[in-house]
Amino acid sequence: MIPFGAGNRKCPGDDFTMTEAVLMLATVASRWRLLPVATTNLDTRIGITLRPKKLLMRTEPRRDGPP
Repeated sequence: MIPFGAGNRKCPGDDFTMTEAVLMLATVASRWRLLPVATTNLDTRIGITLRPKKLLMRTEPRRDGPP
């Protein structure tokens, strides 16, 4: 699976989207810590992609991050 296509049909916003996603993740990760909830099931679910069966996360503000 190639989400943004390839070759002549490549999405023109591909580079912008990837840059924006990295910046968004860096901003969120600098301010919040994601911790798994006790009922999280990390067994692998098999489909087009591999992912956890039940991934529940809670947020906690970082005390060492930016104000």
